[in-house]
Amino acid sequence: MDIDKVLRKQKKSYKRFMLSMGFIFVLLPIVLQLSGNFNMFFIFYLVLIETLIIFSMVIRHNEEYLVYKLEGTRLTIIVGARKRRYNISTEKVAIVHTIKNEKIFDLMIVTKSRFRNKRLGHLDFRVLEKYPEVEKVYNKVKMPEEGPYFFFIIRKGGMRKYLLLNLLYKYSSNAIFTESAVERIKETRN
Repeated sequence: MDIDKVLRKQKKSYKRFMLSMGFIFVLLPIVLQLSGNFNMFFIFYLVLIETLIIFSMVIRHNEEYLVYKLEGTRLTIIVGARKRRYNISTEKVAIVHTIKNEKIFDLMIVTKSRFRNKRLGHLDFRVLEKYPEVEKVYNKVKMPEEGPYFFFIIRKGGMRKYLLLNLLYKYSSNAIFTESAVERIKETRN
């Protein structure tokens, strides 16, 4: 898979969607004004359609937004329209796992510390039961004297998650990648 080509297609699709929705958003009030029918029903209907268009644009932006920066050993990941920020050290990444999804995949990152990250969830037995492949790797990695492990799942970002996974593979030297994550990395390198 040529990831650059796929990313270009995704970007073009996003731009087409936003431009067409913006065009419809501007065109509908103009058509109502030119028609001259200022009936209460038409105005209410126009307002309803305009809000649905705005919601669809926000939802699409939320699905596509994923930005990450690597500064030294610190990796900053910003996800979604709310711009949730995750700051992790690439040295503290313990396990990287991909979860099969209906569209692409979700990326699960397990770290050894929670430093300045209140959104990271505690990796407990319920999470491990839900993801048996992670549990297998976790039992191999976890030492009794170590503290708790934490995790977060990246669900947004589309095909940019492939680039993030590749970056984690390059710079997280201590991390163990599950079989599903290695298969996703192989897809991008072919």
